[in-house]
Amino acid sequence: MFKINHYVITIVALFCSLGIGILMGMTMGEDVLVKQQEEIIDRLEQHFEMVTEEKQDLLEENKSLKNEIDEIKHTQEVMVSTYNDLIAEQEVYILMRDESSLLESKLRSIGIDDLEMLPLNDNFKLDDDVLTVNSTEIVVIIGSNEDEKNR
Repeated sequence: MFKINHYVITIVALFCSLGIGILMGMTMGEDVLVKQQEEIIDRLEQHFEMVTEEKQDLLEENKSLKNEIDEIKHTQEVMVSTYNDLIAEQEVYILMRDESSLLESKLRSIGIDDLEMLPLNDNFKLDDDVLTVNSTEIVVIIGSNEDEKNR
């Protein structure tokens, strides 16, 4: 039948074809793996650039908000220094829809001691000729002590 030479040649041919198949698969697989890795790297770079731009936008927004806060603080200081003397001798009535102890404490901190906070109801009227409020959230009335004495 078959001689041993045929068996050896068949086994060698089988292993050679198996080795060639493995080598071809590795070279083809490497290209696919390299492409996949390149795609992953590209996506990571795009994501990194997007996050960097987002960070820069947030930093700019933060800076502008800080500037706005500084401007508001400066305006508040100017308003306090300008109107403190004018209002200090006046009676202040504040009509509000919602109570605000923060507003009251701020006004008292700038020297307004004669202060009265009143609830503001719908259709509130104060001296028909002076004031009519329909949908206002806050009304401030400033009058001198002398005006009140004359009433």
